[in-house]
Amino acid sequence: MAVLGSGSAVGWRLGEPLDGRGYASVFPVRHGHDSAALLKATDTGRGRAELQREVDTLAALHADER
Repeated sequence: MAVLGSGSAVGWRLGEPLDGRGYASVFPVRHGHDSAALLKATDTGRGRAELQREVDTLAALHADER
């Protein structure tokens, strides 16, 4: 894992890309032992649109108080 070292990324570790197919590359990231996440990255307009759709869907799910 690579250590990120500037701004708000200080202390986060970026792992190798996960195997998969699609519009985005997915990387594991960690900040200490108790904080893990996935980072999705793309470099195409279609990929950006798909990631935005995911963001919008997750925001709607989070806002739903059911």
